[in-house]
Amino acid sequence: MQDDSRPNILLITTDQQRWDTLGCYGNPHVRTPHLDALAARGARFETAIVQNPVCIPSRACLQTGRYTHQHGVEYMESVIDDTPGLPPDELTVMERLQHAGYRTAAFGKIHMMPERGFHEQQVTGGKGQRWTRSAGLPIGLAPLGRDYAAWLEARDRGAYERIYEQRRTPEYRRDKGTLSNVLPLEE
Repeated sequence: MQDDSRPNILLITTDQQRWDTLGCYGNPHVRTPHLDALAARGARFETAIVQNPVCIPSRACLQTGRYTHQHGVEYMESVIDDTPGLPPDELTVMERLQHAGYRTAAFGKIHMMPERGFHEQQVTGGKGQRWTRSAGLPIGLAPLGRDYAAWLEARDRGAYERIYEQRRTPEYRRDKGTLSNVLPLEE
């Protein structure tokens, strides 16, 4: 039987987002009411320091509470899937929560090799501009994810490939991916 007095834990992480781009940190221009409401009822890590400037090693630090030299994920390969993962004996926060009786889930971009410690997962890779084809690049399969691709194709046949067609245009490359997405917002 699960102890209902235990708190729910929701950890939200983003890539390359400055702390001052949220309303809960005083930004007067960006409206983030849902995140602000969560922050008001929860904990904010106001003195967190990234242990590695590269995303996958940094996530390994966050997920283990250890430094890169301790867990061994010190770099990221140019072929994302070739990046070394955490050693099997390294426990993640999610695995520790599971041992304590929590049910864990991951949604969005976890970007660990492999993702572990989750009862349920619906994850995608990154969507960086370097992916210009939906498949066959040396850095791996396009990372928007199978679930998203299937959902999008059921809704709008050919739309997933149109994302990558746009990324191959000279305008997209010249403007470094700052063009508006070829798909409507709801997709």
